[in-house]
Amino acid sequence: MSASVRQRQSQSVRPQGTASRVADYIKEEFPAPRGQPSGLMLRKEDRKLAAIILSIGQAVWFVVISIGIIYYSGDPTGAEKHAFHSLVWFDHMLRTVGPMFPFMLLATRYKLATLAPEILAFDQQPWVEQIVVYIGLTITRLAIYFVHRLGIFYFLAEAGAVSALPAHLMSDHVFLGSALVSMLSSEAVLLAKDIRRSAQRLNPAAQGVLVATFLSCSLVFCLITGDMYYTCRFYHAPIQNFWAVILGLVVFQLPVSWWLIRGRSGQVASLWTSRPVSQEVEMS
Repeated sequence: MSASVRQRQSQSVRPQGTASRVADYIKEEFPAPRGQPSGLMLRKEDRKLAAIILSIGQAVWFVVISIGIIYYSGDPTGAEKHAFHSLVWFDHMLRTVGPMFPFMLLATRYKLATLAPEILAFDQQPWVEQIVVYIGLTITRLAIYFVHRLGIFYFLAEAGAVSALPAHLMSDHVFLGSALVSMLSSEAVLLAKDIRRSAQRLNPAAQGVLVATFLSCSLVFCLITGDMYYTCRFYHAPIQNFWAVILGLVVFQLPVSWWLIRGRSGQVASLWTSRPVSQEVEMS
């Protein structure tokens, strides 16, 4: 055996650390696309559909939030809050399992795609990209939330450095809502794309589940937006809601919209498709 063969084999056989095991698990559980196109992630007709859905979602979000801010009537006693917050049941759910909503929808769509891989183009779906984007958005939200919650600028206020500022710079609840609606908008776009692609090709049961998932996504979007209305109306001062909306727009909603419409497929998935160095056999 020649030295070149031994060198290639030594390069391809490496000890598996924790990172390698995680990579192998992701490869096994979420197979990376084979032959994923190198162009934009959505086709031209899908990008138009995405723009329409994103525009409608953002319009609903900003109109409802603006109404809550304009008609702010915070009540220090709390009586008015409890009297008018008809979505308090959903608010409790949102605070506990809300961050998992986008991942639940993604898992449902993934399972449907495995049942009809040819019709739903399983190999061309940006599964890995979505997982990485969603986890990245969640980590970013938590990081900003804890910085705000632990109160860097609260301690500054206590020290008198910024004594004129309030103890809360923004509404952390509206900021959470902004992160979730950005991911739900992504799910709505990709679900609508699948519904369009599978029209009259899936069996009625699978098509019904796909449509029901899209409607569930839309319903959760509306419930979150409604809950944020009550937050803006009764719980946080207008300036705090304003900064939460602006920060959420810059950190979550605009980047996700750009990723869906202008992002290129396979950029993140390529991290999981790298093959080991070829073990070609050369005659010595």
